Amino acid sequence: KSYREPLHARTPPIIPYIGVYLSDLTFLEDGNKDFTSGDQVNFHKRIMISNVIKEIKTYQQMPYNIEEIESIQRYVDETMTMSLDDNQLYDYSVKCEPRQQS
Repeated sequence: KSYREPLHARTPPIIPYIGVYLSDLTFLEDGNKDFTSGDQVNFHKRIMISNVIKEIKTYQQMPYNIEEIESIQRYVDETMTMSLDDNQLYDYSVKCEPRQQS
């Protein structure tokens, strides 16, 4: 509630935290039966799942009018062309966040 109310009050485009929606979908899937007691498809469950997916899609369909900033674009281009192997990436990771001794 403390996350959803401010999110829904904002004017898109925004990037919501996808983990909230993944949790919603997990709870809906695990917490509701696929079939009713009369072996009928549980359409109420399907509708709730559909509503979560619709909300995600509304955020994906909003255009982001981002202006290119040359210095940032150049930095991204340069860093994306670096190719490090797994060992180099691991060494860099340990340098940034040293492993704790147990």
